Amino acid sequence: MEQHFLSRHKYLLICLIPNIMILFGYYENYIKDQNGIILFKNVERADTAYTDLSKYLVDTKNCKIPDIDPLNSDVWPYYKKQDYVNCRTNDLLTYVDKIDDKVFLKIDYTLLDVYSLYPITCCYSNVTRGNGNDLDDDISFSDCREFQDCVEIFCDLVKVTCKTEYTEIYSNVHSIVRKNLETQTKRDSSSDFSVLLIGIDTMSQLNLIRTMPKTQRLLEKNGWVNLKGYNKIDDNTFPNLMAILSGMNLSQVMRICNPESNFLDGCDLIWKRFRQFDYVTAYAEDETKLNTFSYLMKGFNNTPTSFYFRPYFLAAETLTVVTQYLSSYCTGPETSGERILSLIKDFCTVFVDKLKFGLFWMNTFSHNNINTASGMDDVFENFLTDFMASPAAETTIVVFFSDHGFRFGKIRYTYSGWLEERLPFNYIWVPRPFQSKYPEAYKNLKVNANRLTTPYDLYMTLQDILHRSNNSYVIQPSLACPNCRSLFQRINEERSCDDASISQHLCTCMGHSPIDPNSKIVKKATFFALDKLKSTINSFHDGPSMCASYDLKHIISSGITDTFYNKKHESVNYLLIVFETFPKAVFEATVSVSYQNFIPLFTLQGIISRVDRYGNTSACVKDPILRKYCHCNGFYTTMKKTVDILFNN
Repeated sequence: MEQHFLSRHKYLLICLIPNIMILFGYYENYIKDQNGIILFKNVERADTAYTDLSKYLVDTKNCKIPDIDPLNSDVWPYYKKQDYVNCRTNDLLTYVDKIDDKVFLKIDYTLLDVYSLYPITCCYSNVTRGNGNDLDDDISFSDCREFQDCVEIFCDLVKVTCKTEYTEIYSNVHSIVRKNLETQTKRDSSSDFSVLLIGIDTMSQLNLIRTMPKTQRLLEKNGWVNLKGYNKIDDNTFPNLMAILSGMNLSQVMRICNPESNFLDGCDLIWKRFRQFDYVTAYAEDETKLNTFSYLMKGFNNTPTSFYFRPYFLAAETLTVVTQYLSSYCTGPETSGERILSLIKDFCTVFVDKLKFGLFWMNTFSHNNINTASGMDDVFENFLTDFMASPAAETTIVVFFSDHGFRFGKIRYTYSGWLEERLPFNYIWVPRPFQSKYPEAYKNLKVNANRLTTPYDLYMTLQDILHRSNNSYVIQPSLACPNCRSLFQRINEERSCDDASISQHLCTCMGHSPIDPNSKIVKKATFFALDKLKSTINSFHDGPSMCASYDLKHIISSGITDTFYNKKHESVNYLLIVFETFPKAVFEATVSVSYQNFIPLFTLQGIISRVDRYGNTSACVKDPILRKYCHCNGFYTTMKKTVDILFNN
């Protein structure tokens, strides 16, 4: 017995030695490679504001997410407030008026002299979804019918054009939300609750505070529940939204739904279930070329929801488009984002007495620049103020959220950029009647606000709401995260990223401290990650023939987590490495380091992130994953030395 006790402690001591050396900085003396070459030398932990934290967004046993200043010194150089950009100088010349069950397109004759001193004639065209091979990208216009003053319209989407004898002076599109045969059979709201998902692409918690402070203060002051530990589960929009809508991760979606080759109609998305249980459903997204379900995919064959607004935005983008940082900010006389907000208002107003589910997603004022959302702060403050005063606020659970933070550019090389890219904002509005009817569920939500949460939990929450409205609905576990649960149930305080199906690469629970990028262990880990990157590229059919082979140019930054012990009782550290390659690309990888006989063993954790803008350098391939990694052969024709000079200037 005594011998067993000593052996066990001897084993633990052997495991602890490398980590004691980490703590006291003795790596340079003890950690060597197989040839006896020193790996760590003069590694120092930088004494910076973010490595000596006393505040946490989440502070639980297995998860401590740092609570840092939105204007931390490393992000300050990238922040610049921007003003609102108006898309027109005059009020809209045409508008839609609903009288009983009839809809009229009208001209505001008080504005005719403002638009022109010459006589003006107007006509309208009905706009319909196409019926060709590319259903999700096609629209057709009827002949333009002249009208005066007003005209009753029967199509749900019209384009109006007004001109003088000499020139066109106004054009716009109007989308009409109205009751139809399908919606007549939908359930009354009575004592159950509707759901709205309102999303802003590429908006972290920190950037919401930075760029939209009025909106953020309004949310905090009016009882919206802030999910402070809401951690993304994958790289970009599609997998993070699909986790909410299907409970699947990207590999499962690609295998089961096959969106690159098939339409997504057969994929089991949550709005199908709401529609089957007699909810009126809607889906709208601006910026059609970035559409979540159509970018490099086939989209939908049939309209996926009761109201499907992709044709509306395709029509709006036929108007005069004013781009802002390559996004279609203005579509004719209205901003694309405000078109989305108008649709939400119409949807809530027309179906105030019906159960409804809607996903409304905005890209155009936030996707491509970290500061442009600041111009929309007043717009959202006013929108949310109006919503909270409307009848819908008493019957609708609202998730106001994002998919991830800013993913590209030099801000991503910073600690703040690393953290906020993984922590999108998420605020939930719970109507007072729901709070009264389900007090324990609301209490659990507020507790969960300070715990690690994920899009998979939102998927379970949507099912929970559906079950509460109709107990014949059977809640199904998330395929990607079987242990995830509704936010109206209490989440385990000991939850870790592994429990929540978040890869270590995307996990914010452990943080990291900077170490010397020139350390041999960091260099070895970087070459290991680079080899994995090359293997990933070569695993695609077009990878070896279409994509250049990367060489390491330099390591931009590196960090290390505190030591922990895995299930095998092995001591492990995680290295976070940002490195630049030739041809020009910047990647971020998380590599775990464990030790056998003081020899480091490396394992790639999760995906490798692409953190610089790659534009058309990968246009030779179509696969959305390969596009992140590929640098097309022959994109540059100059000598490597010349390119290096250009990149460094």
